[in-house]
Amino acid sequence: MKNRLILLPAFIALVSVSCKKKDKPPSPAGALQFNQTQCTDPWHPEVRSFQNDFAEKLKAWLEAKTGKSVAKLEVKNVGGDKFVGCDACPCTTGYAIYLWPANGDAQKFLDLGFFKP
Repeated sequence: MKNRLILLPAFIALVSVSCKKKDKPPSPAGALQFNQTQCTDPWHPEVRSFQNDFAEKLKAWLEAKTGKSVAKLEVKNVGGDKFVGCDACPCTTGYAIYLWPANGDAQKFLDLGFFKP
């Protein structure tokens, strides 16, 4: 009985360490989403995907294009292991861009193809 009581906390610790949370998309509260494509995004070719500073350049491009401020912008892999490669322009890349417009001013971003998740 003592051995079982000793093993129980060890088992619980092992399970809690092994249950790692997956990288989830950010909270969509107030966010707009854009599913990135191979080459039909409105900022293509001025802002190229997969650059080291893609998010910063995209934020600057969006603010210049719309005249509206972006409070926050995140690029997340939403395709995971299920992504099937496709090189055609309208195919998605498996990445989503989440944008939080400053002051809730979303219409200009909606006009560019962002949507409410």
